[in-house]
Amino acid sequence: MQNQSDEAYMEFIPDASILHEMFEVMPYAVASAGKDLRVISLNGRMRSYLSEIGVAGEIEGRSLATAFPFMGSALETISLEMVEHCAPECREESFTDPRGDDVGIQLVSVPPARGDLRLLLIIPLQESKSASSRMELRDETSSREPDASGSDSKVQGAEAQQEELSVRASRLDSIELLAGGIAHDFNNLLTLILGSVSLAGALIQGNGKVEKILSNAEKAVMRAEELTRQLSSFARGGAPEICPTDLKELIEESVDFSLLGSRIKCESNLPDDLWAVSADKGQIGQVIGNLVINARQAMTDGGSLKVSSSNIRISGQEEPSLKEGRYVKTEVADSGHGISADIQEKIFDPYFTTKNCGSGLGLATVFSIIRRHRGIVKVDSRQGEGSVFSFYLPAAVVEKQKTVILPEKDGNSLQGRILVMDDEQEVSKICSIMLEKVGHEVVVCDNGATAVEIYKAALEQGARFDLVILDLTVPGGMGGMDALDRLRELDPDVKAIVSSGYCCDPVMSDPSAYGFKGVVPKPYDFKLIRKVVADVLQSALRV
Repeated sequence: MQNQSDEAYMEFIPDASILHEMFEVMPYAVASAGKDLRVISLNGRMRSYLSEIGVAGEIEGRSLATAFPFMGSALETISLEMVEHCAPECREESFTDPRGDDVGIQLVSVPPARGDLRLLLIIPLQESKSASSRMELRDETSSREPDASGSDSKVQGAEAQQEELSVRASRLDSIELLAGGIAHDFNNLLTLILGSVSLAGALIQGNGKVEKILSNAEKAVMRAEELTRQLSSFARGGAPEICPTDLKELIEESVDFSLLGSRIKCESNLPDDLWAVSADKGQIGQVIGNLVINARQAMTDGGSLKVSSSNIRISGQEEPSLKEGRYVKTEVADSGHGISADIQEKIFDPYFTTKNCGSGLGLATVFSIIRRHRGIVKVDSRQGEGSVFSFYLPAAVVEKQKTVILPEKDGNSLQGRILVMDDEQEVSKICSIMLEKVGHEVVVCDNGATAVEIYKAALEQGARFDLVILDLTVPGGMGGMDALDRLRELDPDVKAIVSSGYCCDPVMSDPSAYGFKGVVPKPYDFKLIRKVVADVLQSALRV
């Protein structure tokens, strides 16, 4: 017999409609199909694409073969294992559309949700740019010819470099707000899915078959989180979590992982005395991974990759875009086909790609992350001669710190009254269910003003909350920061945790600087929310 918590949990298992809502915010053309290989739905980008190539009429309900006859042999690769047994798989195929364009497509099997959804057809379309929307850059070749003295060309080269970086930065500005909003909404949906799946794993014991299915679902959600992490790298005001980072170890790990299964020979030159850098380990790992993957895709038949790092001191006009000081320079050089001069100025643009199945976010993400680390990234390439990508990161000032070992306590056994504020009702409810599962008493609300009223009433009744969890951003209402300010006026000892899908927000990077005792980035699962709450409650006992 199910208890009340189990019944409440069942209400919030995500159904296919939530997944379709996700597809609408994806920057790709997406069609979904069921076990019978009939079309279930199309997102807006897919409808626009079909309209552009002259495909009209009702698509939903038709078989894939009759709905998309021009895809031909690409659809013939769909196996029974993909749709009947939901074996996790992603196949990359291509077809020629009615306009004569060669188009790449990804066929992705998905775990069963409520409904019949089994298969996704994803086309990573490249947005076309009108001539009026293009921003022209100075021709870089004009600054390569030295004049008689050489001094004028150096000045012109520095000005051209500054202008190029400025234009690239402005190109990112147009999508930063949009990217941040998409990442936030997507992470809310992922929180609901991941929270439900992880809670199901906690409720089911001894059923290995079900546990394996749930584990695969969790992995799928975490793969989806990678997309939002890339989008969040563009979010306006995002701040990396800067700390001294061993770049040598990070490079070795990232390169090895990114070259798994390839025929590429890698040579590295990473000196033992390499300075630590001021960096967000996760983001710089993503930079290295993206550069290696980019090199790997340029060497489809194998080749050689050289990765090197060196300590350098910048002074004068050596690198006009960098302040004077200590830096670590890293180069990733490949023996691929190179990059033609006419597109080099575009390769860091969001959604620009020359690959059939590319997203156009890889190098744009590299540029955005390095810029936020107060460094620069450059490329030197000639067609047929390979490419060298180099980036500079500020060296860290490392201070020796004493290690303090605190006694272990069973924080998970602590129970308390918790107020949860989140503008997404489904998210606050699944959070409530997870916390109640470990014995906490939970009250939920959907905006900061209501949270302040509830907290004030509880104080007056002598039933103080031990902890509050505040959503950072509430559209059209009071968010977590303003709510915490009001709560501290009522109770200077209030304990608060911040939560948000805007994972690059400065508050999420350094919560203690804004008065929070902990942080729960979305999406979060049962283990994470339980641990962070336990740690904050436990730390309160030490005071």
